[in-house]
Amino acid sequence: MKIFGANELLEDVFEKNLCIGCGACTYLCPYFRSYRGRTAILFPCNLTQGRCWAYCPKVEVDLDDLSKGFFGRSYEADPLGFHRSVKISKAGRQVSEGTFQAGGTVSALMSFALSKGYISAAALTDREGLRPVPRLVQSPDDILRCSSSKYTASPTLSALNQAINEGHNQIGVVGTPCQVLAIAQMRSNPMGDKDFSDPVSLVVGLFCTWAVDFREFDAFISERIEGSRITKVDIPPPPAEIMEVYTDNGKIEIPLDEIRELVPDIALRTTFMVGFPSDSEDKFRLLYDFCREMEFDHLGVFTYCQEEGTGAYRYGDPIPQELKEDFKRRLMELQASISSNKNKAMVGNVRDVLIEGRREGDSYPYWGRLSIQAPEVDGVVFISEGESHPGEFVPVRIEEGYPYDLVGRICSLAK
Repeated sequence: MKIFGANELLEDVFEKNLCIGCGACTYLCPYFRSYRGRTAILFPCNLTQGRCWAYCPKVEVDLDDLSKGFFGRSYEADPLGFHRSVKISKAGRQVSEGTFQAGGTVSALMSFALSKGYISAAALTDREGLRPVPRLVQSPDDILRCSSSKYTASPTLSALNQAINEGHNQIGVVGTPCQVLAIAQMRSNPMGDKDFSDPVSLVVGLFCTWAVDFREFDAFISERIEGSRITKVDIPPPPAEIMEVYTDNGKIEIPLDEIRELVPDIALRTTFMVGFPSDSEDKFRLLYDFCREMEFDHLGVFTYCQEEGTGAYRYGDPIPQELKEDFKRRLMELQASISSNKNKAMVGNVRDVLIEGRREGDSYPYWGRLSIQAPEVDGVVFISEGESHPGEFVPVRIEEGYPYDLVGRICSLAK
């Protein structure tokens, strides 16, 4: 895979708002730094190739090549990746209870690895108030101080780069999926350095849950805690639908709907498969009720098909096709109702629309997309009045809402 430099990173990642602030490009050189939840570029760089590009998880990544390099097998897109077994665990008595999120397993693993000499240091995420702070720690007590989820994007990998610059090896890292992907890029020696030695001995990956913008989150929480010192933030499992903020003055509970407002125009989308060999009416009902409660903005459904070479092939195909199609139909009818209600709620609003096409002689001469509509798979906005050109963003007043599409007219914001 071809490697580029900082200018291409700016164009392909930063200018497209794809940067997730993982810290992979910071402290590699004097040019990139992390500041208040964002990655800042201090000076221009004209190098045609750089580690900033090579490590970034948001540029083109050859997952198959990485998989073969680390596991000796082609990439299979399994949600859990290659694994020997699945365990449920919690920290034992050797790890004193602190502010860890739930069972303390991650804190216990890192403490054990450090105390036994499997790692010499750990790149973790601490917190100052709500602000995530990368830390390079070398004692079990410091590991415990970095425990608990942060719920904001964190430049953790800047601590890893700092450790490498200081000559550390046998480093342990805890990171989210994007950060773990960046670590894999680092460890694959993409620049082809002849004296390269893998500095990472242990990687603990976390599932990615909430990661809101730190600055908005900080302002939002500060209004509610009145200067109290935050000790822990938690989102209990459903059906709680709240965020718990622990302070030195007690605990406050904030409805998650209020937190969601910090991410404007967010759209929740997913795809489900129905008719898997172990499916049943009871299991489908759980899925149906879940979708009804979540009210996804966009939802796709497909039926299971037995395919040679897949992990599920050995289970056969015992579910009748008629039942599979019935599951799909019922779920899509539910989603059509949800989508219709959401689209009708937009009527009267003015939204920015990207014009994508023109249809001569049609009652809707233009069509385009909102930021929450993916190309080719979601509905579109049909434009009944106004002049524009494909590629332009225009304000459109929504006048009609249907299960998947919207109808509106180009308008002036002054009106």
